[in-house]
Amino acid sequence: MANSANNLGYVHKDLGDIKRALNYFQQAVHLNQETGNKYNQAFALNNMGIICRYQEQLDDALKYYEQSALLFNEIKNKEGAAMTNLNIGAILQLKK
Repeated sequence: MANSANNLGYVHKDLGDIKRALNYFQQAVHLNQETGNKYNQAFALNNMGIICRYQEQLDDALKYYEQSALLFNEIKNKEGAAMTNLNIGAILQLKK
């Protein structure tokens, strides 16, 4: 179910329905948290950061990216941590 929620988030993001996309990504975070899947939880948090970045909600985007980075680091996923850290850097650059 969590993967389906994340995939539906992508679909609605691509359709331009940002509110619904964010809702599905939030569901994915919650479901992955319940099942203990930190990898997919981190990706869903990163996706929430992307949505907030598109909406120019930079503080919220940074919050989600930081949560994602913590999880990726916790599970020692270097690729995910690098991706999320790049997103954090982009937000910090935009906030200058």
